[in-house]
Amino acid sequence: MNYLKKIRQLYGLDETANIGFSETEIVHAEKHLNIKFPKVLREYYLAIGKNININESFNRLLKPGNEIDVVSKKYIVFYEENQASAYWAIKKTDLIQDNPSVYVNYSVLEEESHWLVDSLDIKSFLLKMALWNGVLGGLKYCANSESFPTDLIERIRANWIEVIGISHPYFQFFTNDYHEIIALTTNHEEQLNGLYIGSNDLDCYRNLIQVLNTEWDYRSDRDEI
Repeated sequence: MNYLKKIRQLYGLDETANIGFSETEIVHAEKHLNIKFPKVLREYYLAIGKNININESFNRLLKPGNEIDVVSKKYIVFYEENQASAYWAIKKTDLIQDNPSVYVNYSVLEEESHWLVDSLDIKSFLLKMALWNGVLGGLKYCANSESFPTDLIERIRANWIEVIGISHPYFQFFTNDYHEIIALTTNHEEQLNGLYIGSNDLDCYRNLIQVLNTEWDYRSDRDEI
């Protein structure tokens, strides 16, 4: 299952759904920026780039028209943190690659030394953002907690599979065939400080709640009561 199919499955999207930017919009943006988007980013914009739940529920995919920015003539910024405290970009010299690395900047955009590698390729980055946005409101059923049973990690690993290739030093993702997502966050001391879950399938969500069996600080289903 490729990264787009994983995202579609998680969000319950039909492969024929028209939720992307048009070829005309992409070409117009490329002419405006005087660049060619990497094959994978172009594919993503065309396929699911306009879906708000995936791309804007927390961190935000920049629209190809008037939002994408060229920074210091060296980086193409295409994604931003929800409070604009971080930006993700592709090196302009890497645009010729189909699936180049993604860089992040938590500081001054114009300072080249502040750009760090975040993901080794765009596919893993876009999948990671879709999963993270999902547990933070993009999916219909979400919950989070800062209370953890002592056997939480063991319980998760016994029932779900870690998503390899997108984990960050402070993030881990787990799923079973992309019908639900569990995200764990840790602090700089490698201590667990956040548990997040999400699914568009109510039965999968209920199973997450039952198996993880913790005190939840927030549950989206409680909003419906």
